[in-house]
Amino acid sequence: MYTDGKTVHYGYDEQIRLSELKEGGRIISYGYDALGRLSEIQKDGQIQTAYGYDAFGNRTWKEENGERTSYQYNILNQMVSEKHREVWKEYGYSSYWSRCRSRNKFNIARDKYCERKTEKI
Repeated sequence: MYTDGKTVHYGYDEQIRLSELKEGGRIISYGYDALGRLSEIQKDGQIQTAYGYDAFGNRTWKEENGERTSYQYNILNQMVSEKHREVWKEYGYSSYWSRCRSRNKFNIARDKYCERKTEKI
C-alpha cells in the first residue's frame, strides 16, 4: 500500500514473470510467447501493445494502439533502422559496437561520439 492509500497487486506466472498488475479498478496483463519474450500487454482485457520477434530474438515490430513501429537488424543483431509512421531512423556503429549515427526521414543525420572512441563517424 502506498502512502496515498492506493494498493497495487502483482501477479506472476509459473516462470516468475510479471503477468498481471492490479491498481484500483485497472488491470494490466502481460503475455509471453513460447520462448518467454513479451508478446502483448492488455489493459482491462483489451490488447494495447503487441510485439513480434525474429528467429534471433530481436524485436522486429511493436504495435501500440493500432500504430506499428518496425525494426531491422544487421548480421551482428544490432538495430540498423526503426520506422514509425513516416518517421524513420537509421543507426550506424563504430568498431566498438556503440551506436553513433541516427538519420531521420528528412535525411538529417545526428552524430554522437562513440563511448570508447573520441572520433566521430
